[in-house]
Amino acid sequence: MKTEIAREGAAKLRVPSISFSDPHHCEVFFNPEMEFNRTVSVAVLRAFRNGAAVCDGLCALGARGIRYALEGGAKNVVCVDANPAAITLANKNIALNKLKNVKAVESGLNKFLDARPSSFDFVEIDPFGSAVPFLPSAVRALKKNGMLSVTSTDLANLCAGKRVSAERCRKDYGANPIRCDFSHEIAARIFTGRVASFGFRPVLVFYQGHYVKGFFVRGKKARLGFISYCPKCLSRVTGKLLHCACGYKMQVAGPLYLGEMCDRKFLQKVMGDERVGKLVALLENEQGFPPYFFDLHAVCDCYGLPGKAVATSIDNLRAKGFKAVRTHYCPNGIKTDAGVAEVAAALR
Repeated sequence: MKTEIAREGAAKLRVPSISFSDPHHCEVFFNPEMEFNRTVSVAVLRAFRNGAAVCDGLCALGARGIRYALEGGAKNVVCVDANPAAITLANKNIALNKLKNVKAVESGLNKFLDARPSSFDFVEIDPFGSAVPFLPSAVRALKKNGMLSVTSTDLANLCAGKRVSAERCRKDYGANPIRCDFSHEIAARIFTGRVASFGFRPVLVFYQGHYVKGFFVRGKKARLGFISYCPKCLSRVTGKLLHCACGYKMQVAGPLYLGEMCDRKFLQKVMGDERVGKLVALLENEQGFPPYFFDLHAVCDCYGLPGKAVATSIDNLRAKGFKAVRTHYCPNGIKTDAGVAEVAAALR
């Protein structure tokens, strides 16, 4: 396996050379496009706790765990992977960064976590696909006041990309997804609802590209519910409705998480580079809105409108007494307490 040295954050990493052209067919997985995911994770760990005992599950070559030690303030980190080649490369990277508080262990993640109940302050789960199979073991290995850090890359299932994908979502998450202009928020809320079912609440959840990332601490029983959507007029409301006011049959997503996706006080502690700051600002503004957004391009297409700039549409809605802000889910999207008719009017 040909490798080369790459830099990410404060870390020097020996990575497979093919990672930069075809990361999904490497003997040891490393995706450079997940750098921002790892950077946000470091910022969250710093905000959560200094001196944490961390498990970097499904660590591959150890990039995230090494950054937790170098930048996240972790006291000690255990990087776990079942791939012997990954552990060999992780050990080389630990040595490359001269870290004494990081070790790599070759093991199946669930087996490793099940043998260490209440051992970690921070458990990372970053699988290929759904994280659901690892959640029970991660919860058991977490200390009472610990944090779960979970990535889910099965968006095709969570967004109902195909019929078989929707069936997979119902099997893995116990929830029905729907395909619509705000599918990515539905995906994030189905994902959050599944983690919350273990007795956790989200402190920061975001979507980007091909994944949803969430950070969770123990909390009260989750508030789960449903969102009904009309594919004809694009109306959306919380709850289960059979028919829209326009007469068309509604599609129903859920059960999913209906509460706030971030903790405002925690967000204020998260510090990072300019990209992290921009994300945190968007997430903070999104709090206090209904559990869905409007893609303005979709509304324009549906109602035959020429469209307006997002900022202008937001100003128009605010002038009518509605709340409205940009959303991180979509560059052309807004979160608002207005209905689809009012959104369409703001675009005229």
